[in-house]
Amino acid sequence: MRNPFSPRSHKSSLSPTVSNATTLDTQFVSMIAHEMRAPLATIRGAVGLLAEHHDRLLPERRSELLDVIDDATLQVNRVVEDLMVLSRLNDGELAFEPEALDLVKIVRDAARALNSRYPNRTITIAPQDDVPDVRADAIRTRQIVNNLIANAIGYSEASTDVIVSIVTEGDAVRTSVYNEGHGIASSEQSKLFLPFAMLSERTAESTGLGLFIAKGLVEAMDGDIGFTSEPGANAVFWFTLPIVAVRAPQSDAHRADVLN
Repeated sequence: MRNPFSPRSHKSSLSPTVSNATTLDTQFVSMIAHEMRAPLATIRGAVGLLAEHHDRLLPERRSELLDVIDDATLQVNRVVEDLMVLSRLNDGELAFEPEALDLVKIVRDAARALNSRYPNRTITIAPQDDVPDVRADAIRTRQIVNNLIANAIGYSEASTDVIVSIVTEGDAVRTSVYNEGHGIASSEQSKLFLPFAMLSERTAESTGLGLFIAKGLVEAMDGDIGFTSEPGANAVFWFTLPIVAVRAPQSDAHRADVLN
């Protein structure tokens, strides 16, 4: 039986796109230079102010500058992490450790972290009752959720909410991330799930790799991913992961042995 978490499975799904090195290399250098330039300039400017005017700055102003440096450093770190995952996916070297996961907890933890990054945005989690565990890698699943929620925030207005629903669908659990924005224009829908894709309605920083990486991770864990959109109104990105196989009930004697 094929191991869906083996490097071979996710390598084959990504190689056709990434292996066109002649086209991608130039785009890669251009996009990464663009994404790095702004936060690095911010860090340099804030450090310069602290170094040159430290004694004359009020404590509140020094604290603000340190927060600016911290935010910009996190932005650079996100770019680096995306590049590392992309490289390992392409090389078939990204490790997966499948286990039974509480997907609702994964989503809530990711949403909580993103709320601290985007304190003015509201993320609502709406799971059905008794969502079963899924079979997946915890770290990679959180990356998927993080990328989809961040994508929803990045392509919607600050006054709107992001809603995440979690429901059982056959032998899988479907997680859908809904945002009220401008939707996705028909002319841009073909760009989705491609590396370095930047749509015209972006409102927050992004490497353009989030959806591409999410697709590779979902498919490597035997799931599906897709979207629906009403241009000018909203967009919903969803993914599924397989439910943990239900085992036959154990006998009372066997349960007693285990407990003892």
